[in-house]
Amino acid sequence: MSDLSKKIAADYSAMMPRAAIMKKYGIGRDQMMRHIHETLPAREVQLLIHQRNIHRTLEGVKSRSIRQEHGAKQAPLEDEGVIKIHIPADVLAERTRRIELSHASVTAALCGDPLPGYSALDKAQLRQDGAR
Repeated sequence: MSDLSKKIAADYSAMMPRAAIMKKYGIGRDQMMRHIHETLPAREVQLLIHQRNIHRTLEGVKSRSIRQEHGAKQAPLEDEGVIKIHIPADVLAERTRRIELSHASVTAALCGDPLPGYSALDKAQLRQDGAR
């Protein structure tokens, strides 16, 4: 077991992206996996692969849902595995407005009534006033 194999296995265990590992050590995917299998027991490698797949899925779902919910755009990557999200100023302002509002009563909060100004009736009245 070489020092290189230990370093590659450590990076892989730390959830470093595969592409970043291959680039860092100048190796291909097959070589990378050979080093990992040389260092770690087969069961541990299977567990790591499973954990990495779950991690990748959760991160992907989380970043996609944030972008979809808020109309945010993904900025160019500066580093492998790092995603910077730009949230438009109007979206942040809307979030601040909603946070500052409070329900009309405790019952409204417990029953899940919309915040003042956000009910379907309030929105319809705004549209009506805007059309006049």
